[in-house]
Amino acid sequence: MPHTVPAHQRRLPDCVYPPDWLRREEPDAARQTKTTLYALMQRAGEATYQYACRCYPNARR
Repeated sequence: MPHTVPAHQRRLPDCVYPPDWLRREEPDAARQTKTTLYALMQRAGEATYQYACRCYPNARR
């Protein structure tokens, strides 16, 4: 079966922020959400995991 790239992967580069911008903005995001940077990163990790599960429902762990 030929491999095709799903639409969400073709758009991914448009959704990625530069690392220097993230490092600069993360503390403000944590303050605005009244949380810690650690909790913010946990939320980001969980959101990424959930996104991957939706995009690749047949993937194995």
